[in-house]
Amino acid sequence: MVKVIPIGGVMATWENWTRQYTGAMLPSFHQLGPLKLPIEELRTGPTLTETGVSGSIFDPIR
Repeated sequence: MVKVIPIGGVMATWENWTRQYTGAMLPSFHQLGPLKLPIEELRTGPTLTETGVSGSIFDPIR
């Protein structure tokens, strides 16, 4: 935090943890103050192809 921001902080959570195919534990829900942010369509795998991604991971932002 910096002093120019007039709040003392915002409570954040990471919830609904799931074990992925790779063994990584990842949350599927995040709450930041009043914002509720579901994490959807999260895919893991040893290669991009195995996650269903084809081409470059940067194609959607080009």
